[in-house]
Amino acid sequence: MLDYASTYFRQPDVVYDVLNIDCDASEEADGASRIVDAYGQFGRVYSFMAVHNVRNRAWAYRNVLSCLKEGG
Repeated sequence: MLDYASTYFRQPDVVYDVLNIDCDASEEADGASRIVDAYGQFGRVYSFMAVHNVRNRAWAYRNVLSCLKEGG
């Protein structure tokens, strides 16, 4: 899905990447901190077909929130 989006819907200010939101951020080496280190914080984060399938919504929301700018 990301390959298709990045190929056919490329935009100069849009980043397509994957974040495992269903984990304890302190235990995930490839988690939200990697995304923030690579791109900075975001004004918006989109998630498709993911949040309803997570095991721990508190972790998921915490991980997404850590990627957002204040007020994002």
